[in-house]
Amino acid sequence: MFLALLVSCTIHPADDGVTRWIVEGTPTQWPAGVSRVRALGAGSFAVRATPEVAAALASWPGVEGIRPEARFEAALELGLDAIGQPIAEAAGLTGAGVDVVLFDTGADPSVFGCAAAGEPGCPLLGVVEIAPDDCVLDDTRHGTIMAEVVHAVAPGAGLYVLDVFDTDGLAWESDLLAARDWVVDHIVTQ
Repeated sequence: MFLALLVSCTIHPADDGVTRWIVEGTPTQWPAGVSRVRALGAGSFAVRATPEVAAALASWPGVEGIRPEARFEAALELGLDAIGQPIAEAAGLTGAGVDVVLFDTGADPSVFGCAAAGEPGCPLLGVVEIAPDDCVLDDTRHGTIMAEVVHAVAPGAGLYVLDVFDTDGLAWESDLLAARDWVVDHIVTQ
């Protein structure tokens, strides 16, 4: 059994001239000026292109639609009472047998007394870098703090932390979808 947890988010428009797009459809090739194509599954792709190239891409063969990619900001708005933790604790529920997946900024295993995620006795079963633009274990420490909260709430649960937020504390939609796919490929189907 697993539980996917994503803290509440606020959607932010891209502030870089809208150079990231979600393309729906099945184009067999991409026009010049389209870069960093990432397949998102089910006939959709995340791409980078100028607004002019994106406008041309909208009428490209095989493209059914195109829209700016959304960007999300992590924000915690729920307390332990909101998730029923006191009731679960009183019932002796520890999370044993449950794997929790946290989409956040990553996590630092040393906080849990571990040299690396996945080592025996470490509650962190895995820390996975999804957001390719930051390549930092946990630059804001938000993910580490959230992992500590999850461990405090459910000390018997296994925990995977997927780093989907960049150094600005924002996550691209395509990184969230890639994290979803990682969960399906590595946990759900195991």
